[in-house]
Amino acid sequence: DITLPRAPCNILSLDIVDVTGVHAMNMEGRLHKHILDSSGKKIGTQDAMHEALDKDIEAVFASTVDSIKKNQGCQIEGEVQLHKVPGNFHLSSHDYPKIFEKLILSNHRIDFSHTINHLSFGDLKEAQ
Repeated sequence: DITLPRAPCNILSLDIVDVTGVHAMNMEGRLHKHILDSSGKKIGTQDAMHEALDKDIEAVFASTVDSIKKNQGCQIEGEVQLHKVPGNFHLSSHDYPKIFEKLILSNHRIDFSHTINHLSFGDLKEAQ
């Protein structure tokens, strides 16, 4: 559960890299992106798995610019399955390089500051 109060959900993905050579972008699992208005209130939800199928660059770019103009943010919450090997996971825009490049070239900046609300490893049912 991580909040990025000034980063649009449209171009955020959860990626993993591990020692087996796996580099997966837009990880599968139960992962949701909650669109936040400028005051941090949830105004919509995107299912990260279904969204990954929509790669129309112009549509995603236009939607991202609209989110930036409205000062919208994103809360990413859920769970993913990871291999039990050394590696890392990170939030990024790696899955959207052309869109991110267009944002930079059109002088739109993204603020990736964030707050980690909750992060745990293992089965939550076992931890309770």
